[in-house]
Amino acid sequence: MSTPEPPPYPSGDDSSNEGPSEVGAEPTNSSPGYPPPPPAYGAPSSPYGQPQPPGLVPPNNRFAVPSLILGILSIVGVCCYGGGGVLLGIPAAILGHLGKREIRDSAGAQSGHGMAQAGFITGIVGSVLGVLGFIVVVLLVILGFAVDPGSFE
Repeated sequence: MSTPEPPPYPSGDDSSNEGPSEVGAEPTNSSPGYPPPPPAYGAPSSPYGQPQPPGLVPPNNRFAVPSLILGILSIVGVCCYGGGGVLLGIPAAILGHLGKREIRDSAGAQSGHGMAQAGFITGIVGSVLGVLGFIVVVLLVILGFAVDPGSFE
């Protein structure tokens, strides 16, 4: 019992439509039993071999980026006795919430959900840390007066 031999490998000296005619093109003739070769480097990877037309990426929501910026600044603003965290964190959380709602209601016409979510979360974290920092500062001032009231005169 003999095993069938695979078909011979094309030699390359025959230019009768066995290989790609240009860089990145698919070969028109493939050997039976073998999968087609992978696409060339830089070839389009979209479905059905069609390149993606430019400009089909939906635009970011108008609240996503400001929410993220304010949220990050609110965490940095905690260093200002807590006030910066609260003053910037609350608008960041509101803008993040509005942005997430608009993105959800747009049915794919807007993007930026991750930025809006990150702005919402960092706004909440900055606000909470700001309130806690303000409470710590107030407690330290009260304890400072209670320990030695004459030292502040």
